[in-house]
Amino acid sequence: MRELPSGWAWVRLGGIVGTVDKGEPSKLATDEFRYIDISAINGLTGIVSSSTIVKSADAPTRARQMVNTDDVLFSTVRPALRKIARVPFELDGAIASTGFAVLRPGDAIESAYLFLLVRSAEFIDKVAVLQRGVSYPAVRPADLLNIKIAVPPRSEQARIIDSCDRYLEQLTTARASTDGTRGRLERLRATVTDRIVLGQTGTSTNDSQFHSPPSGKHKRFRYEDLPELPKSWRWRLAGDVCEDISSGSTPSREDMSSSGDIPLLKVYNIDREGFIDFEKNLTFISVETHRQRMRRSIVRPGDVVTNIVGPPLGKTAVMPERFEECNINQAIVRYRSGSAVSPAWLAICLRSPIVTSLLSNTARATAGQLNISLSTCRELPLPVPPRSLQDALTFDLQGNTDAIERLLATILRAQVSAETLRERVVRAAIRGQLIDQDLADEPADLALARIRAEREATAPTKTRRPSTRKATTA
Repeated sequence: MRELPSGWAWVRLGGIVGTVDKGEPSKLATDEFRYIDISAINGLTGIVSSSTIVKSADAPTRARQMVNTDDVLFSTVRPALRKIARVPFELDGAIASTGFAVLRPGDAIESAYLFLLVRSAEFIDKVAVLQRGVSYPAVRPADLLNIKIAVPPRSEQARIIDSCDRYLEQLTTARASTDGTRGRLERLRATVTDRIVLGQTGTSTNDSQFHSPPSGKHKRFRYEDLPELPKSWRWRLAGDVCEDISSGSTPSREDMSSSGDIPLLKVYNIDREGFIDFEKNLTFISVETHRQRMRRSIVRPGDVVTNIVGPPLGKTAVMPERFEECNINQAIVRYRSGSAVSPAWLAICLRSPIVTSLLSNTARATAGQLNISLSTCRELPLPVPPRSLQDALTFDLQGNTDAIERLLATILRAQVSAETLRERVVRAAIRGQLIDQDLADEPADLALARIRAEREATAPTKTRRPSTRKATTA
C-alpha cells in the first residue's frame, strides 16, 4: 500500500459511508414517487439524466432504496460503465434501483469528494477485480464497501474539489464543443446511410412504391408501417435472405484463455466504424470447444456479425480473411448472407439507423441493457434492392461518408486525449499531488477517531433484560 501525504489515512469505504434502509414502495406513505433506474445515469458525466414517476400501488413488491440529496449511487452491475451519480436536490426522497449501492457520506468525507473518488479509474480498477459473473458481471455491495481508500482531511477535500473544478472546467467546455460537432456529423452520417438504404439517391432512379409488407410473425414489428421503397426493391425478412442466422454462447472459464487456436469475439471487438479489432483483449477457445459445444456459432470470412446487447446497437462488421474461422459469444449474432444480398449490403442495413431503430423498439430492457432475441433477428425486415445495384450503392455510401469518418476520427482522438488528461488530474487529486497540504488541518485518522468517540458517546445505552428463569434453591 502506497505511502500517503501528511494527514491522510487509509480506511475501508464502509467505514466512512452510511447504510440506507430498504422497504417496499407499496408501503410508502406517498401515493407516487420518483424512481431512478441504472439506465437513467449518464456514465460519461455522472449525472442523473432522467427519472420516472411510479405509483406506489403499481410498484413491484421487491425492496427499493430511498435516497437523499448528495447520496452517491454506484451501479454494482457492470461497474466499468461508471453508472455513478450524486443525487441532486430535486430527487431528494426518490427511490433507487437495488442495482445501486447507495453510498451516504458520513462526517469524515465530502459528498463531492466521495463522488470524485469512486468515479476515478483507480477505484474502478479495484472494483473490477471483485466483480463476479461473465454475461452479467457485478460486484457485491459488501465487497465494494470493503475496498480501502485514501482519505485526506475534511478541509483538504474541499480544496481538492475546488482545484479539480478549475482544472476540469476547461476540459468540460471543450468536450461539450466536440460533442456538439460529433453529434452533427453522426446525424449527417445517419441521414446519408438511411437515404442509401431506402433508395433515396440518384443511384436508384425509380419512383417510390408501396409493396405488400413481408409476412413476418414478430408482434412488435409493424410491417405495414415500413417506409416506401423504389419499385424494384422489396422489404424482406432477414431469415428469408440469409442462409443462416445464429447467436453465440458463453464457454466456461476453463475453456477460455488469452492465447490459443480460435478467436472468440466479444462486442468490444466490433468497432463502431465496421471493423473487427483483433488486438483488443482478444479471447481464445480450443478447437475442441469450437467444433463441438460452439459449432453452431462458427463464423467465417464474409459472415456479418452484429451485437444484440446494447446500447448502442448496430455495431456491425463483415468478417475479414485474417482467420479461417472464429467464434462469437452470446451478445453477438452471425448473419450468413444468401444469393439475394451481398455481405456488404447486409452490414450497411444492420448498421443503418432505420433498421437499428426497428430492433430497439422490440428490445427487452434489463438493468440498463437492451437485449434482442435471436427470433427477432430472423424476423427483422430489411430493404433489399436488386443484387446488381447493391455494389454500386455500397460504393456510393463509402464515397459519401469517408470525409465524415475522417472528421469523426479526428474528434475521437482529441476526446481520448482530453479524457486521458482528465484521468491524470483526478489521479493526482486523490493521491494528494494536486494541491499542497496544510499542516493546520485536522489529520484524517484523528478526525475518524473523534467521530467514532462522539457517536459512541451519544449512542443509547442498551439495557440488560432481566432473566426470566426462576431461581433454584439448594
